[in-house]
Amino acid sequence: MKNLLLPPGIEPGTIEIFRTAKFKADAMMNGQRIKFILLPEEIKEMFEIDLIKNKKALKALSNMFENSNEILEAYVSCRFGNYDSVPDVKNKEITPDMPNCGAEKTCEYYGIICKKPAGIDGNLSKSEIEIIRLIAKGLDDKEIAFIKDISINTVRTHCERIFRKLNLQRRSEVAIWALKHNL
Repeated sequence: MKNLLLPPGIEPGTIEIFRTAKFKADAMMNGQRIKFILLPEEIKEMFEIDLIKNKKALKALSNMFENSNEILEAYVSCRFGNYDSVPDVKNKEITPDMPNCGAEKTCEYYGIICKKPAGIDGNLSKSEIEIIRLIAKGLDDKEIAFIKDISINTVRTHCERIFRKLNLQRRSEVAIWALKHNL
């Protein structure tokens, strides 16, 4: 019989951060929902060190907020706040999430505060990330073109760039890549 895989935050030793509002976050830890500010200091310090290493995000957030607690919570909300199946904290290591807040098209700090994955051969554009998500849902070129309101040729051009940037050859490989990167 296989071991039952518990969701992050319920599985022992894991924490899952999730966005509750713009720049606000809560966490699942030991099967309990808790406010971000109530996380143990050693956990918050891990996020704080990550923020300090990310100079562009620190500068952007310090222009938006004055209070260091607000800056840290906003950073964690953006960078780790996508509720998914990959723990944000496990074995005292943190793993950023793929941004999925709905503001990707309008946020001036997209890719600065949050972390979008880079391809092997260049950074992925917002459109390419959207198309990766649609490919991962099992949609074909015609369906993607309809949803995105673009031509099938434009979809195919995006797919060619995605394959090149990720060094992949098949749509199923793109779907697997999307799963691994929390898209």
